[in-house]
Amino acid sequence: MRRREFMATATALAASAFIPQATAAPQDKMNVLMIPVDDLKPLLGCYGVKELLTPHIDRLAAQGTVFLNNSCQQAVCGPTRASLMTGMYPDTTGVWDLKTRMRDVNPAVISMPQYFIEQGYETTGLGKTYDPRCVDKKLDEPSWSIRYGTQKPLYSTTAPRPMWGYHHPETRAAKKKGNAAIKGKKFRSGSARNRALAEAAGPMAAPATECMDVPDDAFPDGALAKGGCAMLEKLAKADKPFFLSVGFVKPHLPFVAPKKYWDLYDPAKIKIHPFQDKAKDPVDIAYHNSGELRSYSDIQVKGDLTEAQQIRLIHGYRACVSYVDTQVGVLLDKLEELGIADKTVV
Repeated sequence: MRRREFMATATALAASAFIPQATAAPQDKMNVLMIPVDDLKPLLGCYGVKELLTPHIDRLAAQGTVFLNNSCQQAVCGPTRASLMTGMYPDTTGVWDLKTRMRDVNPAVISMPQYFIEQGYETTGLGKTYDPRCVDKKLDEPSWSIRYGTQKPLYSTTAPRPMWGYHHPETRAAKKKGNAAIKGKKFRSGSARNRALAEAAGPMAAPATECMDVPDDAFPDGALAKGGCAMLEKLAKADKPFFLSVGFVKPHLPFVAPKKYWDLYDPAKIKIHPFQDKAKDPVDIAYHNSGELRSYSDIQVKGDLTEAQQIRLIHGYRACVSYVDTQVGVLLDKLEELGIADKTVV
């Protein structure tokens, strides 16, 4: 019987990861394929959201468990992923920001893949699993029996590589101009760097969205899916069970995806939220200036977003979700092709 758990959030995965018995023979142990997806909301078909087209995540959900009552540990990459990978709250990991390294605070902590190593597993990954700012330069060396990132993303051989995540010719030119203008300067964050690029090179320097007619593997997530498949082929031939993490970047900003995924959605049918005003007597902490979004070069620093901007952003988010959904399907299909789907927890 196939055993798969659909991990909707970091908390769900940390709480429900299948832990093999140390006494089990290696050939009897289940493999584990972990698929972290950055900034993915529960706006998916398996959650009853019909506006989003996510057939591959939905089929995974149909084979396992959909968790309906989870929450993100903290709405920042570093703390959430440290929590995910250790099963500990941020209060315990001590990681509350994007600069604290989790083993500086808890040097003896045992991560999830580290535990699998102790049970005789081969562990490795590619893409984004930990936030690299909150672990060592080897992306938490104790977690991996095969150095993380040994398998590289496999980009298209027919399309150019993305430049800083973008393909649009105007963006590539503006990026070069902006980078020359800010060369040698230091910034407190990527957002601050984006804003400096915008000021130096205009609205195309680092836009919040991009729609280009390129193949899936011309962007990082398509290349990561292909790389993940190549790693699955290698691990499936080995004499050890494996823990493989393939971490996808989208739908994190900027909302960049191949045109065919934008074409799945009609912007004329996208509705913005009817409640656009600030609530009366609000709790101030519930409001912020959306600093990350406003760091992008085509988003104004202050003031309300126009209806057109909101629709464009929603459209881009949906395109990115469907793009990543397809990459999840690529990995699931590879498990089937290799004949190890029934021996792999996803």
